[in-house]
Amino acid sequence: MLNKSHIDGHGNVVIQDADNSTITINLSDTEQVRKFFIDFQNKLFELPREILAELQKHNNLESEMKVGANIYLTVIAAFADFGNNAVLWGVTITNLSKEHRYFNQPYFKVSPKFELEPGLEHDTFMMFPKEQLKFPVRLEYGEVLSLTFEVNPNQFALFQKNATDDAFLTCYCGTTVGELYNSNEYKLDKFVKDYEAIKKVRR
Repeated sequence: MLNKSHIDGHGNVVIQDADNSTITINLSDTEQVRKFFIDFQNKLFELPREILAELQKHNNLESEMKVGANIYLTVIAAFADFGNNAVLWGVTITNLSKEHRYFNQPYFKVSPKFELEPGLEHDTFMMFPKEQLKFPVRLEYGEVLSLTFEVNPNQFALFQKNATDDAFLTCYCGTTVGELYNSNEYKLDKFVKDYEAIKKVRR
């Protein structure tokens, strides 16, 4: 577990692990940044958005290969014949690299952090897609992966509680060769309105 992270005055990302070990990444060294993405895929979701943004910015792979991916986040309505409509987060991942890539399971970050209980805040959570897939998933150039994540009433209550004017959700997804991509930002106050409107629809 990563319990502290910051950018020091020398342009390094310093990450403190729970066992008091420290990882220091020189942002000017592309190879260090890329190696971190490859070696620590299972811990990326614990890092703050600001640190992820800096690492992404300095992860310059364009000089080595043509790479890219598009992650799009939206809300999907599943209308039932007799009410009980479902509301889902929809995530589409498009591989824009000129060769195939293996994409890991996406995860989500909220900003500002959710207050789970007094004194406890958290900004990262996993949801499991309705599609029965084994990650990482291989995508050829131009291939699209569509995922849906149903929002249950307890999850909605948490979104609703934290839906301030400036709050938003972002989806992140990495590959097994060390790339990291993020989606568009989805405003949580808009999500609350979308959710309530979908639930009211009767067919």
